[in-house]
Amino acid sequence: MSGRADYRQGMGPLVRTFTRYALGGMLLFSGKAGLTYLLTDVMGMYYLWAYGIALGLVVLGGFLYSAYVTFRRTRHKLRNFLKYCCVLGGFSLVDGFLVRCAVEYAGMHYLAAIVLSTGLIFIIKFFIYHRLVFT
Repeated sequence: MSGRADYRQGMGPLVRTFTRYALGGMLLFSGKAGLTYLLTDVMGMYYLWAYGIALGLVVLGGFLYSAYVTFRRTRHKLRNFLKYCCVLGGFSLVDGFLVRCAVEYAGMHYLAAIVLSTGLIFIIKFFIYHRLVFT
């Protein structure tokens, strides 16, 4: 029984970090959607410009949230930011590829494909951020 308790205790910090990561992801998604709506529907900005502004702020906000709240690694900010942007860009390409393949070749509905791809990438990205980006 003590081995099982040790295993749970060892997973505790990782679970707490993942919880912070998931909450941050939800917060940032809500902010991106809300800001895009505000700029587009309330202020009359073209939706792609509004989305681009919101996306840029979310990338910066996501990095700051990850560095200071999720992973609590604030050393080497520039190096970590560059790694963060590279990983984020790479996963954005993979996300688009997976969604297209799921829709075009597997016949999935595009929203289901987006949810599936996003969920899968969200989990993988956490471990890459945890082990390679915020070190």
